[in-house]
Amino acid sequence: MSDEFRLQVAPNSSLSLLKLRSSLIARGLRDAAELASAPSPEPTDVLSEALRLAEAGDADAQHQLGGMYVHGDGVRQDNSEALRWYRKAADQGHAGGQFNLGCWYANGEDGARDHLEAARWFRKAAEQSYAPAQYNLGVAYARGDGVAQDSVLAILWYRKAADQGDADAQFNLGCAYKDGERVSQNYAEAARWYRKAADQGHTVAQFNLDVMDRDDQLEL
Repeated sequence: MSDEFRLQVAPNSSLSLLKLRSSLIARGLRDAAELASAPSPEPTDVLSEALRLAEAGDADAQHQLGGMYVHGDGVRQDNSEALRWYRKAADQGHAGGQFNLGCWYANGEDGARDHLEAARWFRKAAEQSYAPAQYNLGVAYARGDGVAQDSVLAILWYRKAADQGDADAQFNLGCAYKDGERVSQNYAEAARWYRKAADQGHTVAQFNLDVMDRDDQLEL
């Protein structure tokens, strides 16, 4: 196996956190769109309604406002305001807000990189069975970012997320089984997890399945 291929199958990259964060924000924006299109006796301005609810302490609205400020969706783009509303939601135990705060610190938004804080918020959301946070906590343990490096715990959190359908976690489990990383090497199990990720459009999982097939490491 070439070094180039090893690099392609190695689990995790710094882009993983960014992608998940963008996915979550997109989900928040879809929620905003649904709110805007919901039947109402009177026309409702999404921003005004979100602000009203958020200021009244509604955690979902606070989280939604954070996403709107990140993207400038109906408001002037403002990272400080986004962070403020994410924190308000997170402090009320909102898993999405906790996850986004973790991403904020992990990605160093506005120079705020702090892996200890990132891992703390990821854990809060992960313990609420929030799959993207479980995956990111696995990444933190795999790298030793904000926690003691521990590949056993990394696999544990990947599995929790993978069992909920997280494609990146499924891919990383595939890599673990293929390489025998803290699990017994098992090509059939590697292929099973790669296939789950591949079926969701994970291109590297699709590539790895193809390579394993060409190298006679699995039977399709």
